[in-house]
Amino acid sequence: TISPVTVTPITSTVYTVTGTDNNGCDATGTVVVTVEPLPQVIASTFDTLICNGNNALLTATGNATQYIWSPGPYSGSSITVAPADSTQFILTGILGNCIATDTLQVNVIPAPVVSFLPSIKEGCDPLYVSFTDLSQDGSTWEWTFGDGGSATEMNPDHLFHEGIWSITVTVSNSFGCSTILKLTDLITVYAAPIAEFTVDPPLQLPIELTDATFYFSNQSTGAVSFVWDFDDNTLSTEVNPIHTYKSAGLYTVTLAATGPGGCSDTVSKAFLEVVPANTGFIPNAFTPNGDGLNDVFIPANSNLQSLDLKIFNRWGKVVFQSEGALLGWDGTSGGLESEAGVYVYLITL
Repeated sequence: TISPVTVTPITSTVYTVTGTDNNGCDATGTVVVTVEPLPQVIASTFDTLICNGNNALLTATGNATQYIWSPGPYSGSSITVAPADSTQFILTGILGNCIATDTLQVNVIPAPVVSFLPSIKEGCDPLYVSFTDLSQDGSTWEWTFGDGGSATEMNPDHLFHEGIWSITVTVSNSFGCSTILKLTDLITVYAAPIAEFTVDPPLQLPIELTDATFYFSNQSTGAVSFVWDFDDNTLSTEVNPIHTYKSAGLYTVTLAATGPGGCSDTVSKAFLEVVPANTGFIPNAFTPNGDGLNDVFIPANSNLQSLDLKIFNRWGKVVFQSEGALLGWDGTSGGLESEAGVYVYLITL
């Protein structure tokens, strides 16, 4: 009896309306309200929990003829999304003039924030480095050190050798989400030099003070600068110095060799023997083993021009004779090495 009238049919229905005017006259009319079925709409995914940066596949099923996703816009029965944060997606299905919706939640797990520090970034070979992990939300660690080495500790240690090394760490959280951090050319290891030298006259050969000038030959490798200490309060930075001693004594010479990275090595050799002038010296032992130290038995005296040196074994046999030349005995007889033992010498000036 009122106009308009709101109806909610559940099936298609014909409605009839009768109108009466003030004179009592009637008229009728009809209207057909067609009820269309709602579409069936289901939103689903296997990727309800994903790592930040990963994709999720969303699928729509039902009898709708068109599917629209939001936020988006996306359309279609299957879409791939990569939300930066946890997001609720709404699926709208359209069938004719009718729509239906469904929702699903995709939760995004943040990946670990990765950071680390080495205890030292450069040094000499070998270089021992400790790494401190500063990552957030880490559960497991995979380190590679660029030289074939690896570790799975949170805070590993590693021994590096000469070279420039890049460090990579993969940090994962308890959900399996990972972040990779690579620091290129992080560790620099310089080669250590090797200090070595020879000297003329040789070590452990008594030299009279009047002849106490020594010529040093630098045999070092991998070095760019040198400091010599001659054990008499004098130093030299020459590569191959010449040094004269002012007083008699036993001297130990030390060479410090430094490489381009500041790495150094030191070698000391004992001893240079300087004896007072015009004093003969006859050693009571020598070691003819070819090591360059005390290999020859010979008297030391700067005034000697020649001598006749004879060496006898314990049976009185002559095993060496210099015959006037300033030659020493090298411990051989007839080209063969003599036995270690006690020998008698006779020196004729």
